[in-house]
Amino acid sequence: MIYTSKELVAFVENDPQKAFDSWRLLYNEKTGLTKNVEDLNLVSKNFDVKNNALWPPANGGYGQLVKRLPNENEVFDRYGGSFGDLEDGTPNLGGAYTSPMFNGKPHDFDGRTLNMEKNEYDFYYKITIKDPSKFEIETNRAIPWFGKVGKAEQSRFIIKDKDPVSGYAKTWSQLAQEGSVEIQVIESPSGKYATWVGKGRTISKTITVGGDTFSELKTLGFTDDVASKIISKNKSLNLSEVEVKTLMQDLKNNSTLMKIVNQNPENGIEAWKIFKDNKKTLCD
Repeated sequence: MIYTSKELVAFVENDPQKAFDSWRLLYNEKTGLTKNVEDLNLVSKNFDVKNNALWPPANGGYGQLVKRLPNENEVFDRYGGSFGDLEDGTPNLGGAYTSPMFNGKPHDFDGRTLNMEKNEYDFYYKITIKDPSKFEIETNRAIPWFGKVGKAEQSRFIIKDKDPVSGYAKTWSQLAQEGSVEIQVIESPSGKYATWVGKGRTISKTITVGGDTFSELKTLGFTDDVASKIISKNKSLNLSEVEVKTLMQDLKNNSTLMKIVNQNPENGIEAWKIFKDNKKTLCD
């Protein structure tokens, strides 16, 4: 149909993206194509207005805006994607908009006014605040938009720390590895990151070869090489600080576990997780 109008060809040749949108809107509004360039320009203007109105106004919120600092161990949740991976393979989760959780209960998905369907999101995760001084939050209610009912509470985070490379606010994963928050991946609605769902899949403060954990492993009798392999493996498994402390305590108290980890340090943490979940069976 585009070739029936020289004016339409001229109108879209520098911006092919407008071809279908121009035709579609013209068809809906005028029940057919037109050769009137003024009408085409009007359609273009209308389309630009609709495109710019994709996101709701006022940062997506309405009602009284409450500004405050989050509390330590306060929990928020979020649906989102990953900005690629960090150097250790950790999904680089980011985004300012979250929902506060009350007594562990999340808001309904449709109340959040998100721009995609639930099964299109790669991650649904909880964010536990460990260092409130790193943040400010603005909380009100989500404007009904994108065909969603809205009205759920939403909290927009203002993250104070900037990434030195990009200059933008640090991502949740970066903040987690520094210890400012802890992230637990609850679900991968799209199914693309199913291995990140479940027990122990957290993003939290990273332990390094230069840290206290390395010295403690050496004290337990592990060689430098074995200790380094254990820590290197942890970077891909993302044990939380609590889990690392539990691991060290179990190693101290169980010679069988010590032997297994020493013989196969690359799989030592997986062995410990089996031990932790089935202590009675393993000890027998």
